[in-house]
Amino acid sequence: MKHFSIVLVTFLAFLTSCSNTDRSYTFEIVVPNEAEKNSDYAYIFDLNNKDLTTDCIVDSQLVTADTVTFAGTVDGTKLYGVRIGKVGAYFILEPGQLFLDLTKSADVSGTPLNEACNELSQWTDSLKNLCDSQFMSIVQDSTMNEDDKREKVDILASSYYASVEDHVVGLMRENKNNAFGQFVFWQHISRLRSMTADKYLNLLNEVGDYIANFEPIKRNKELYLAEKATQKGAKFVDFAVPAGSLDSTDVKLSDYVGKGKVVLVDFWASWCGPCRRVMPSIREIYQKYKGDNFDVVSVAVWDEREASLNAIEKLQMSWNQIVASDNIASDAYGVRGIPTLILFDKDGTIINRDFDETTLVETLKDILKE
Repeated sequence: MKHFSIVLVTFLAFLTSCSNTDRSYTFEIVVPNEAEKNSDYAYIFDLNNKDLTTDCIVDSQLVTADTVTFAGTVDGTKLYGVRIGKVGAYFILEPGQLFLDLTKSADVSGTPLNEACNELSQWTDSLKNLCDSQFMSIVQDSTMNEDDKREKVDILASSYYASVEDHVVGLMRENKNNAFGQFVFWQHISRLRSMTADKYLNLLNEVGDYIANFEPIKRNKELYLAEKATQKGAKFVDFAVPAGSLDSTDVKLSDYVGKGKVVLVDFWASWCGPCRRVMPSIREIYQKYKGDNFDVVSVAVWDEREASLNAIEKLQMSWNQIVASDNIASDAYGVRGIPTLILFDKDGTIINRDFDETTLVETLKDILKE
């Protein structure tokens, strides 16, 4: 029922926009607790911009109290962002009374399309909570062996991803050229774990220009194209990171890959919990296989240099490192989530990518003839 209620809300919002000549809005925001009064600003910025710089700020207010309020008129509906300090949210600007409490959540309420966005987020959260509960039941079941547990977990995960994909793709197809469909495509379809480059590009061909030409979606398209170009069997794509080595000299991926060794490249960040949890396994693999035939390179993405250096020391990452790559490395390989593992053959050909630790270990056993 939730699926149809969201479509109904979107339709009603459309009817309202056609019949109501009042295009005014107010947007009340409860400022986050860490905001400094008479110092921090509340910014509304245009998301349809290649670079989210000061050029994309469309309105701003100095924070002087516990709330700030924006007001004006709007022609049509459009996705925007709001930020106060390091806290922010995305929302659809439409006529009506919008409300956001940044001390509690990033959900903008009060108008039909924003409520539809919230309803979708609540639906996905509810399904995830149910999946998590079933996962724990499997893990804690003492009557099953580890192989049976792993099989049931895989089935559960596949079912969860398929349910989410079916739901959000269905919504997108019913909102192919409006702001709600834009939100669904950008915030949900683009982030699906089950999404492949081919599926994403095919779905992008179904939507109208309003969605397809949205800058964040165009950027995601570039990432999916890069991912598609760096699949199994492709030659490695080189990239260079200025001052990206541990001693702050320039470094390239080709300094390590294509040099006669099988090389595991791990894209990670210091703030990424799953990345940190996989490090003991990478350390074990490195200690076991390092030498003339095998090497490891960790590439820090979307991270501050000092944070990466501290984590490298704490996690005892004694192998090759590239830090401060920002988006350079992730753009080259279409990395949309981390950790991402890519295994290169001795000549730089990609053996495989985006696999788990178990598959990695089995692959190394085979190619290194343990």
